[in-house]
Amino acid sequence: ELPVRARDEAVDLRGEQDRDHDREQRRRVVAGLREQRARREEAAEDEAQTDVFVLEGPILTNGMFERLAERLSMHVIDCTFDAPKGDGASLRAALDRILDYKADEVAYLKEKIGFEDLHEKALAAPKPRGFAASLQAVVDAGENGLICELKRKSPSAGDILPGADPVAIAKQYEAGGAACLSVLTDFPSFGGTLADIASIKAQVDLPVLRKDFMIDPIQVVEARAHSADAILVIMGAVSDALGAELCATARTYGMDVLVEVHNEEELHRALPLSTDLFGINNRDLTRMVTDLSVTEALSSLVPEERSLVSESGVKTPDDISRLRKAGARRFLIGESLMKEADRTAAVKALRASR
Repeated sequence: ELPVRARDEAVDLRGEQDRDHDREQRRRVVAGLREQRARREEAAEDEAQTDVFVLEGPILTNGMFERLAERLSMHVIDCTFDAPKGDGASLRAALDRILDYKADEVAYLKEKIGFEDLHEKALAAPKPRGFAASLQAVVDAGENGLICELKRKSPSAGDILPGADPVAIAKQYEAGGAACLSVLTDFPSFGGTLADIASIKAQVDLPVLRKDFMIDPIQVVEARAHSADAILVIMGAVSDALGAELCATARTYGMDVLVEVHNEEELHRALPLSTDLFGINNRDLTRMVTDLSVTEALSSLVPEERSLVSESGVKTPDDISRLRKAGARRFLIGESLMKEADRTAAVKALRASR
C-alpha cells in the first residue's frame, strides 16, 4: 500500500506542478496581449499610419501567408523573399531553399486542410479546359502554340513587374493569340498565388497551367481545387516514382501535365511518364545561363508522337524561327513578355513567326 500511496502522491504533485506551469504560461500570454493592445491604442492616435509586419524565422509559405492576412483583416500589398541572386552557386542555394519550404507547405496542406477537403473542391471545380488540345489547335492551323506566362519576380531575375495585375495581363495575352497561360503560384520567390488562377479563369477563356514546384500529389489536388487545367512536373526536382505519381494524379482529375527537362538524362527519365507535353528548358540550372541550343540538341530525342515545348530564353520572332528549324512549334514565354510595353502586339508577332 505504501508504494501505491507514494505513487499517487507523486502523480498529484506532478499534476499540481503542471497546473502551476499552465497558469504561469497563461499569465504571460495575457500580459503580452495587454501590452500589444496598449501599443495598438497608442498607435491608433495616428489614423494615417500604415502597419508593416516584419516576419522573421521560418519561411511563411503561400497558404499560411494568405490565411494570416485574412485572419488579421490585412490587405497584402507585397511580400519580399530574400532569395539570393547572381552566380550559379547562390541560385542553386535558392532552388534548394524553395524545395525546403515547399515541404513545409505540403505538411501544412496535409495537417490543416487535408486531402478530403481539397478533393471535394477539386471535384466541384469547373471541368478542366484542354491545355494540350488548345496548343494543338494553334499548331494545326500552322502557327505557333504559345504558353504565355505571368510572374512578378524570380530568384534569377529579381523583380520583373511587382504588383502586376494578372487579369489585365492575361487579357492582353489572350487578345494577342496565346493558346494557354502559365501562372506562377509560388509567393515567396515568384510573387504569385493560387488566387491569381481563380481571378484569371473568371475573366479569361484560356487554359491555365499551375507553374510551381510540385513535390507531392496533394499539390495537384490543390491545383485542381483552384481550377488549374494543367500542372508542371520538373524532373530535376522529383524522383521517377514521384514524377509518375504526380502525372497519374493529374490524369485522375482530367488535367494535362507539362513535364520539364533540362538535359538528356532527365529527358530519358521522363519518357515513361503518361504525358504528351515535353518541355525542354533552355536554362542550365547548374550555371544559370540560358542557351537555345539546348532545345536544338535535345529535340531529336523527343518521340514524334510527343509534343515538344521550348522554354526559357525565347524572346523574339527570330528565336522562334530558329527553334522551329529544330522542330519546336510550342513555346513557353514569360519574362520577356512581362516586360513588353505592348504585350498583345508582341504575342501576335511571336505566334505568326516562321
